Amino acid sequence: MTFEWAVRGVALALGVAVAAILTRYLGPERFGDLSLGFLLVTIAQSAADFGFKQIAVREASVRPDERDRIAGTYVMLRGSVGVALFAIVAAVGLLLARDGTTRLTVVIVASTLLLGFFSSAGFMLHVRLRNELFASTILLQSIVWLGVVAAASLLGLSLPALALGFLGMTGLHVAVTFVLARRLVPFEYHLDRRWLRRLLKLSAPLAVAGVFAALLSKVDAVIVYSLAGAEAGGMYAASYRIYEQLQIVPAAVITLIAPLLASWQAVDRARLRRSFERIGRYLMVAGLAAGVGVALVAEPLAVLLFGEQFRDAGPLLAVMSVAFVFQAVSYLAGATLVAVGRTRAFAAILAVALAADMGLVFALVPHYGALAAAWVLLGTRAFNAVVMYAYLNRHFQLRLSVGFTWRLLPPLAVLAAVALALRDTSSVLALAIAVLGYATACLLTGALRPSDLRSLLAREEVARI
Repeated sequence: MTFEWAVRGVALALGVAVAAILTRYLGPERFGDLSLGFLLVTIAQSAADFGFKQIAVREASVRPDERDRIAGTYVMLRGSVGVALFAIVAAVGLLLARDGTTRLTVVIVASTLLLGFFSSAGFMLHVRLRNELFASTILLQSIVWLGVVAAASLLGLSLPALALGFLGMTGLHVAVTFVLARRLVPFEYHLDRRWLRRLLKLSAPLAVAGVFAALLSKVDAVIVYSLAGAEAGGMYAASYRIYEQLQIVPAAVITLIAPLLASWQAVDRARLRRSFERIGRYLMVAGLAAGVGVALVAEPLAVLLFGEQFRDAGPLLAVMSVAFVFQAVSYLAGATLVAVGRTRAFAAILAVALAADMGLVFALVPHYGALAAAWVLLGTRAFNAVVMYAYLNRHFQLRLSVGFTWRLLPPLAVLAAVALALRDTSSVLALAIAVLGYATACLLTGALRPSDLRSLLAREEVARI
């Protein structure tokens, strides 16, 4: 687990470096054009993976004797969906793109969806709890993409050339992941009709929730690009890249714990409650450090990373960073709702949030610009976290301790004081010292215990939560 967390940290840093190079090289407008393709593909991938993948992971975790049949059926199903999504994304991209170069870029980026017959095999790494292998492939992908972006900026390559580099990098990542997955479970490309019917039946409500979640995560950026223009879309996309990189930590935790949540729900409800409280504590501590810390130094950090022309992205980044605190809680609450079989409730909550998000963004962005979309993002993430948590608390008695919440107030005061005092000297230094002071205060107040830190680095400890 120590290796996995180190890899995740390096991948986060590389992701920020890629965003910094691309924004400085392309500028707000062209970065907005490039981001359009990435946004549409990410929505499609998230929608396709969320329903089928979650159910396949759960079923393969509790039925190890049928893993090969489940895996073969899943990759065939997911690959077929990927082909259909390519056609949809390409069509939408052609309608929204503002010029021919952007249209070609979107189509090339969308071609990565055609790799679904191979990329979907990576779900077996999660089933077998070999997350360090998956993290290593992500690191490889990040390194190669950084090289492609650096070369493109030095050589002055066009957007389509950048998109071709992205396609090649994705192909390499898919190939490595596929080989590793096949070694763990040597499945065949075969549709088992029994498992096909079962996956479709069980994943139906979750697939709907996946579509809602995918749209909720990125549709606001697409609307900003369409209604406010490429420059505003570029500002929003640049800020969102940092917000997205922050999510690596909660996403890694939930990816590791998701199969275990399903098992504990079936055999040990007490362990499920204990794990919810403990993991929730981890995510709250980490989420507040990253979210509040980045928000306090958002403007100088945006200028440092993206350049002076992205100064207006500072307020957007500040609002999104606060939203990350709620997003971290939503990761755990959403995964737990799936684990306890309440996918319909999960889908209903996301549907309400999505309807509010799209309605408000369409109404406010033409008058108030991209900042309005950032505030809507904060509101919908807060809604999701509060409503999901309240539902789990009421129906399953899953909760965070009140005493723990109060212990976080002194560390937050330390974080704010240090970050504000040092923000004019160096945003990175201010953030680093503020987070260090926050972590020290968390240990002193008991909000975070040394045993918790050891648990984060030990796979055996996670399994015994």
